Amino acid sequence: AVRADLHDLRIEVEAKIDAAVTASEHRLESRLEKKIEAAVTASERRLVAFVADTLERVVAGSEGRILATVEASERRMINELARHTRSSEEELTTRIDVVDEKYEGLPARVTRLEDKVFPEG
Repeated sequence: AVRADLHDLRIEVEAKIDAAVTASEHRLESRLEKKIEAAVTASERRLVAFVADTLERVVAGSEGRILATVEASERRMINELARHTRSSEEELTTRIDVVDEKYEGLPARVTRLEDKVFPEG
């Protein structure tokens, strides 16, 4: 009878120990999950801040280079436009000079013609 009681007591103690160990495992597992989740969240925040900072620095550096490139292109286009404008002006001046030379004596010729067609007097 004592042996049976000891056996029953042993089974009961083992069951209580198993239950206590299981409960402790669940509590530890829950605490560990919370700590891991907090660590991951903090790491994500740091990573997001790092990426944002890095992106901001890259964009700021690129912005200056892009602006310098656009300004240089603008200067080249303005210079090219000025060259084309001067070239067009020279060509137009040449054409006008040809017309001016062609009709240079026109006023005197018209006067002579008028004198012949409409003589005074």
